[in-house]
Amino acid sequence: MTTPNSVIISFLFLLTMVRTSPVSYAGYSVLEILPKTEEDLRWIQSSSCQILNERVGVMRPVQVLCSRSIANQLKKAAKKKNLSVKYIAKHFGEEVDMQERMMQKEGKRLNRKRRMRRKYRNGRKYRKKGKGRRKRHETFLDVKLMYEFYESLGSKYDIVKIDTIGETLEDRDIKIVKINSANAELPVIFIDAGVHAREWISPAAVMFFVDKMVRMLMKGKGVGNFASFQWHIIPLGNPDGYQFSIDKDRMWRKNRQANKGSDCEGVDINRNFPKAYGIASSKNPCDEDYRGTDAFSEKESSTMRDYLEQIKDKRIMAAISVHSYGNVWIFPWGYTEEQHPEKARISKLAYKVVNTIRFMTGEIFVPGTAYEVFGQWGFAGGCTDDWYISLGIPYSFTIELPERDADGFHGFLLPPDNIKRVGKDLYIGFKRMSALLFKEVKKS
Repeated sequence: MTTPNSVIISFLFLLTMVRTSPVSYAGYSVLEILPKTEEDLRWIQSSSCQILNERVGVMRPVQVLCSRSIANQLKKAAKKKNLSVKYIAKHFGEEVDMQERMMQKEGKRLNRKRRMRRKYRNGRKYRKKGKGRRKRHETFLDVKLMYEFYESLGSKYDIVKIDTIGETLEDRDIKIVKINSANAELPVIFIDAGVHAREWISPAAVMFFVDKMVRMLMKGKGVGNFASFQWHIIPLGNPDGYQFSIDKDRMWRKNRQANKGSDCEGVDINRNFPKAYGIASSKNPCDEDYRGTDAFSEKESSTMRDYLEQIKDKRIMAAISVHSYGNVWIFPWGYTEEQHPEKARISKLAYKVVNTIRFMTGEIFVPGTAYEVFGQWGFAGGCTDDWYISLGIPYSFTIELPERDADGFHGFLLPPDNIKRVGKDLYIGFKRMSALLFKEVKKS
């Protein structure tokens, strides 16, 4: 006999299974539409499709994700409006599945490598020196493997220190990677990556940058740029969300907060900081840019606050947030048309950096404020960059990394064979930035 309690238990079990089952994107497509007017943008936003861009603007391509049947309807409607429209990922689910298989394959490879290490503890070589390191930058890693990489780097080189500065809701560590920190007199450059879960290229490219910079420093190079600063880097600002995007939903953006009174989970960490909190962000927990109940309501954002408070007596010259995608190099203010009082100085440095990247690699980053690059549609409050500069840090930037390669558009699914290419962009950009900042430090 079935009792009311057993029915309730069965229902709750099924509900839990639905929530924890991996999200499938089979039958989904990505369309790219070029809006000509603000009315076109409003029309795109009113569709049932998910806008993938971090920020949108008139005459800037907008990528939307939806089921193929809805995508077909939207494409026809866009053509009737004489808007440029095309499929850029007709079989989106297949691309998601391919990345998942590649990550699983790399996990198995590294597990075999660990077993071999245990087997040959007497020091016998079982793999050519350096091969594992090169392999690391050819695929995306989960939280555990990424942290193992940094711990390994710290064990090899005494200029690298790894500390845990906080914990997430799911008890994962939030780590800080410090380079050159033993020299307390050096000024600081602070970087955060991986704040938005689905932006896999962000922590991967930063990992490549750190690896390459450390190896160069160990050769005694970098005077006047890398070697003249302490580097304090949060390699993964949203470990719970990142792992969830690997295990359950490739397009997950937020953290894993359970929102009271709502079935929708997660808070957008990059809308949870106090400067301009609540402007151009959502109070609906079901939205991707949900700002949370209050500024610093989340463990991830409050950990960053506490760490910067801890090092406030150091001279922090710049703070940079690394995101994807969009090929832009944004600086304050990001929530208003009003210009920051030091905008000319900040802009000058940004232009020099992006011009160097373009000259060295050909990759084009567009510098500017959110309003200059996107118009009012690009406004966002509660973000890291505006908060950083409000602390008195002289330079603050948000970098949106590339979404395309020679094969075309990929968005958040930029293949892992781009990690080195994009990491090189960061390496060149940060090298140029640190050289310019070093000149400024010397003058003061």
